[in-house]
Amino acid sequence: MTLARPTHAALGTVFGGAELRAWGLVLGTALTVEVGGRAFARSDIHDGAVLATLCLIALNVRTLGGVRRAMHRLGGVTRALMRQLRHYQIELGVDLRERPSIPRELPPVMLLALRGAVTLAVVAIAVTLAPISAGRDAWATVLYLGYLAGLAGLWAGLLTVALGGALLPAACIHDALLSTQADSPRRRYEIASIGSYLGITLVAGLTLPAWVPLAVTAATATLFVVTMQRSSPAVTLLWRARAGGRLRSIDWRRFEIGCAMGVLALFVAVVVAAVGRPALGLPGAPDPSMPVTQVAGAVASWLGAAAMALGCAFAVQWMRHQRLRDPARPKPRLAHLGGSATRVPEAASILQGVGWRTVATSQPHPEADLRIEVLDAPMPPLQRRQREPLQVSVRALALPELQQVLARRADAHRRAELVRGLETLFSRATSRSYRNGNGFWVAPQYWWVIGLTRDIDEDDYHADGALLTGVVGPAYHRVLPLTARQHCHEVLKALDIDLLFVEDGVGFAGLERVLSVLFEHFDRHDGQRRIEERDLTGLIGIRACLHDFELGKPRRPRDFPEPDYDTLGRARILHLARDRGGSHEADVPMDSQLEPTPAGVA
Repeated sequence: MTLARPTHAALGTVFGGAELRAWGLVLGTALTVEVGGRAFARSDIHDGAVLATLCLIALNVRTLGGVRRAMHRLGGVTRALMRQLRHYQIELGVDLRERPSIPRELPPVMLLALRGAVTLAVVAIAVTLAPISAGRDAWATVLYLGYLAGLAGLWAGLLTVALGGALLPAACIHDALLSTQADSPRRRYEIASIGSYLGITLVAGLTLPAWVPLAVTAATATLFVVTMQRSSPAVTLLWRARAGGRLRSIDWRRFEIGCAMGVLALFVAVVVAAVGRPALGLPGAPDPSMPVTQVAGAVASWLGAAAMALGCAFAVQWMRHQRLRDPARPKPRLAHLGGSATRVPEAASILQGVGWRTVATSQPHPEADLRIEVLDAPMPPLQRRQREPLQVSVRALALPELQQVLARRADAHRRAELVRGLETLFSRATSRSYRNGNGFWVAPQYWWVIGLTRDIDEDDYHADGALLTGVVGPAYHRVLPLTARQHCHEVLKALDIDLLFVEDGVGFAGLERVLSVLFEHFDRHDGQRRIEERDLTGLIGIRACLHDFELGKPRRPRDFPEPDYDTLGRARILHLARDRGGSHEADVPMDSQLEPTPAGVA
């Protein structure tokens, strides 16, 4: 008796009382649906009514004690399963260091998802091409509950494709116009563009055959893969298992191609399962017992195909333009030469011999770093604050000392444009309030970074915020000349800084002061020594901290809020935070109160 009581109590906990009534209710409902569905359901309209009824029943009985406890027990099984799947979850981020190199390997979750998507597509195509009838009755008469679950999954997939096909193009159009158009007409262009896109998609769906969406999707995928393979972005992604493990890397192109192929396979599986043989260009009459699924499949196929085509077009154009604006490609200084027509060719030959580019046009060149007036007579003394064009003789131009002065003047011009452009960006970005995050990431030196971003994206829509990329305000290329971004890349690479984070309390004024210190350090050491925290002292009201971030590596505690590193894998970050008056010994030794020189001064 003593040994039997615990066993009896355990059996009563599982099979007796409220749990037994709960399981009885579930099994009774399932039996009723199975029998009634076979007897009375004749189309997917009836199936939809059954699904809606089941959802209402679930919403009304989920608060019953027995059902809640039974679901809690099932939740334990689910949590155990999720713990097993946690080994497949990964953390992913961009590698900005690149040294030392990390072994390359595909994430297991990516391989698993890709194989599952391809399997679903193959099964859907095989079932559609099967000579034996595989219509609604063939599935519903075998196991109605299984058929109902499959139909619910198919409808969920169609709804996801349709919503994605409607919202993704709108987001692409919004982000594209945000980076190219002025503010005043942009919203009118945005509404007109979205309306035109939906109108063209509707006309195509009403006039073209049902196999066109998959054909368009196949052509889009081919174009995307070819473009990614032909491009050569030096971008590496790092990943590691969330449950712990070693760092691995993957090329950005392979990751994007794998994701695209997975989405394509899922799209093919959903469309073929819903539309049937016509989606593959084969003869076949629509199933009269599946009107809802047929209509939903047609809508989802056209919206999804149009969204993929538009998204691919935007991606290809973006990669082409961004690669042309790559700040990592060095661009020689450009001098606009004027003055004596007989001396200009000789002056151009001298400057080109030391790595300059020259133009001699009647109007000043918009991209010129320096304007020079070539004189026949000896040049007057060159003053420190002399305005352009600088009056220079050919004989003086051949002196290395003057060439160094002109190079510093050109660099000062690029720095002034960089500071002026960042001021414009920050004035736009700080004109609105934010609910999430602590500040802005600043990285105009990378071709694949479009503009300023928050460390945590905002949840709500804002007219000045990009929906897909998270960019706040105009893109870098709209306000920063390419030469300024190239000089920024040169300076930050020499100082061994991968990324700047500007806290909200610092703003542009603090960033400008820090940039002046960076430029001064670069000039003092001729770009041959990286900057350390001890070199960033004397910034009153600002704490400038340099720290190396690595995915999965524990971070030391700090007395100021850190940004969210979700998109980073490895980087050396210059963090500009407000000075909160705490101890600085661990991060920044404050042994100087010297004011930095203004940014851009040669």
